[in-house]
Amino acid sequence: MNRITQRISDSDIVSEISIEPASAVHKQRPLWPRPAFPFHPAALDFGRGYYRRLNSRSVVGTFPETVIPISSPCASRRFEMPAFFFRLVGWPAFIILGQLILLVGAWGFFAFVQRRQFVSLSEDKAELVTDNSHRVTLVFTLISTFLATWSSFLFSWGVRQWISIRLHHGGMSLGEFTTSVKISSLSLVLQHRQLTWSVVSIALLILTGVQTSGWSTLLTPSPISIPSTMTGTELALSSPMLRQMQSSGALDYCVFQSNAIPSFSVGRTESGYAAAKDAMAFPATLTMMDETFNVETAGILPLFFSDTNTTLFFNGTTVIPTTLKPTIDQLPHSLSSNFTMTQQGFSTDIDCEFLNSTNPASLTTDTVKDWNSGAQDGTITFSQLTAGSDCTVPANTNLSSMSAYTSGEQANYILMVGCQAGENYTLIFQSSGTYDFLKTMVCTLTPQITTVDVSYSDSDPFFATINTNTRDGGVTEVEGGPAGLAAITTIANMVSSSQGITSNIIGDELASLLQESEGDGFEDDDVLGFMQIYIDTVAEYSGSVLRACLSAQNEVFASGVPSNMTITSNGILLTQTVGWQHTSFETFIVLIPGTVIAVLTIIIVLLAVEERSKNFGNFNPTDPMHLLSAAASGDLHDVFIGKRMGSAENTRIFMESSPGRRPALIMQDV
Repeated sequence: MNRITQRISDSDIVSEISIEPASAVHKQRPLWPRPAFPFHPAALDFGRGYYRRLNSRSVVGTFPETVIPISSPCASRRFEMPAFFFRLVGWPAFIILGQLILLVGAWGFFAFVQRRQFVSLSEDKAELVTDNSHRVTLVFTLISTFLATWSSFLFSWGVRQWISIRLHHGGMSLGEFTTSVKISSLSLVLQHRQLTWSVVSIALLILTGVQTSGWSTLLTPSPISIPSTMTGTELALSSPMLRQMQSSGALDYCVFQSNAIPSFSVGRTESGYAAAKDAMAFPATLTMMDETFNVETAGILPLFFSDTNTTLFFNGTTVIPTTLKPTIDQLPHSLSSNFTMTQQGFSTDIDCEFLNSTNPASLTTDTVKDWNSGAQDGTITFSQLTAGSDCTVPANTNLSSMSAYTSGEQANYILMVGCQAGENYTLIFQSSGTYDFLKTMVCTLTPQITTVDVSYSDSDPFFATINTNTRDGGVTEVEGGPAGLAAITTIANMVSSSQGITSNIIGDELASLLQESEGDGFEDDDVLGFMQIYIDTVAEYSGSVLRACLSAQNEVFASGVPSNMTITSNGILLTQTVGWQHTSFETFIVLIPGTVIAVLTIIIVLLAVEERSKNFGNFNPTDPMHLLSAAASGDLHDVFIGKRMGSAENTRIFMESSPGRRPALIMQDV
């Protein structure tokens, strides 16, 4: 054994003391915490890896050389993992497990919703929550309040245990003690000398206070909208094959006759009138094939998840097959739904103006004798508008002339003929009598293939309201395309069928619109504006009818539109239901308060357990009875005699516990 011998002289007494190296007795570096109270007057010397302690008893008399092992009652215990885990048994494990359960539950639910993006209730449960929203909110608020209160309780319990252990191991100042007690009771520390702890107490109070709202936001089911992408196909009016089929006559029925059947003849004038009313800021709807459009069809054919029955609209046909499909295997349960699609539409670029003559058309009128003797008052007037020689009338159309028989003192009529010039069509209107505000009007229109944003209020076709919004920048249809021919044919058939012996439906509708807009006086600009809106919307309506006719099975195509004549339409289905949905940052933020409190609690408990060597009994520093008892047992009242509060805060106190005695708070001597 390596020994070091030193001589120490004290008066006439000399003794030899042998000091053993620390490494021989205590091979691991000891942990020395702050001592609970000062050492007995003695020297503690560190040098060259040796510890040497001189006790007053070592220099009394002469002693033989003695080996003194270095030890101290104040030396910290060496950290041992098994012992540490053993000390976790009891209240530490209860607090840690309690916070871990809350932490894992909150983050687990958050991760589950985030991974799935949404969690929806079944339809019956969603209806139950919707019908009892106040009760559901109350129940989940109570649950959230309980979870938040439980988390705060565990935090306070952990801080109280840490205070008790600190008092037994080294003690603390009165200022630290009072601050810690306030923190454990979640009270504010508002002292300028402890600014840091004041900020900490405010932060803790806020964090514990908003835990309830965080849990409530996380757990309470709420109305959510779940997006699902969809795709479908529809007839491409711009397909070159349609132009070829038009030349062969295969499309004649759909182009020239389909719009004249009773199912669609009423809708022609309704479409124009609805659009004009909308221009005046009045609500208006239009029905086509039992589907309700808000104002106009925009030349689209509605897409739905089920086939559309066409037996009532086109003779010999069955259905228009559905091509609309969601990209996911199964749609979520829903209370309601709506979806938007980007579809191909049809419209016209139209411009109308007044002319002083009928060129390039001529008007012929003749008075004929009443052929029904006594059936009519007055005479019958025959009026006919005929296209001029320089007007090229589209093939297979009846646009070269239009006539009307009218009765009365004045002939009330509107007549129209049409000409084609390349990609454009010219429509010439001649009016008389009540409708002479239209005068002789020429409208030039250019058919266009457009892109339309279509919004369906419900995925069920029987309850859907369809809103259309045509984007700017349509593409002009090729010369003689079927959509353009169908448009001018539909307009001509509408004008002809609207004419009666005493009135014209189109003229009456335009007159009522102008009267609502201006009163008795009709301005030319307003007349032209309403006419342009009216004609353009009827042309769009004809495009929708054409699509329906060409898409129906057993009409032009036996199984519907071939795939090489279709265009893809994409959209998004929004399902409205009740449940939970991942909303990124907003969802993450509600987890922060509970997470911070849980982590702080666990850290405080682990620090307390690391210092604890034994069970000190039940001492609650926030219980007034416990404090009064401990202060009385330790004569702590002397601390405040003759001192100001600021000085007393620096006084260090510790707790002394012994078998058979109550815990006592004792002032530490300085």
